[in-house]
Amino acid sequence: MSHYAQWLALAAKQAGLRPFGTIALARVIDWSSRIAEDATKLSLELRRVRDLLVAADQWAGRRGAECVQSADVRTSLASRRVRTGDIRQRVHQQIFERTLLIDTEGSRVAQANGLAVIALGEHSFGLPARIIATTRIGDGSVVDIQRESQLGGSVHT
Repeated sequence: MSHYAQWLALAAKQAGLRPFGTIALARVIDWSSRIAEDATKLSLELRRVRDLLVAADQWAGRRGAECVQSADVRTSLASRRVRTGDIRQRVHQQIFERTLLIDTEGSRVAQANGLAVIALGEHSFGLPARIIATTRIGDGSVVDIQRESQLGGSVHT
């Protein structure tokens, strides 16, 4: 942990950011552990970590502070959650207003409902989607389109 804290302080200095207080560094380390999804590991996603450092520095600048405090890191993380929540809320609003149509009753040939996982930073949510299949006469074999197009991701089952 101490090496990671030293790296964070060095990264902030190299980026020309204000120095980070001890508790602010602890909050960044806690966040890093959460995005690594393991209490014993820390994230090495350097771009995401630097983005948080820069955002916290900007909040400190708005306060006119010389040092980044824990509240600046907390405010930066909260503003990210609000932005992510806005997108999720818009999708839900489209469903309720019926501008995003999802059939939940009956059945249709060559159509199914699916769920796309949208990951925005450390937040993710499901987005319903209509899946439509098209068939044609072929050579008698079954083809997995996701495998052929290499579009199946880690969430695909």
